[in-house]
Amino acid sequence: MIDPVKLDVRTVERHIAAGRLERADYDKYLENLPDLAEEAEYVDYATTFREEERQAAAEAEAEAQAAESAPAEAEAAPAAPAPVTPSGEGPFLG
Repeated sequence: MIDPVKLDVRTVERHIAAGRLERADYDKYLENLPDLAEEAEYVDYATTFREEERQAAAEAEAEAQAAESAPAEAEAAPAAPAPVTPSGEGPFLG
């Protein structure tokens, strides 16, 4: 059995050139692979990317609207009283 690491498509040519794998063995391995085309799932990347862009734009719009309304809400909220020392004198600085 051929070491699966040597069959990695990113490195197979290097292994063949270095003599660690015979071209005939690699070709035989490829010929014996099953044809799984019928089981493949089609992915429409153009549609997927468009949908992701739409979602990102909608999220950005929602964040922008939230940011616009946040200052108004902050201004309407009453200010919290400054903390004081345990003795009740002056601001508590930690």
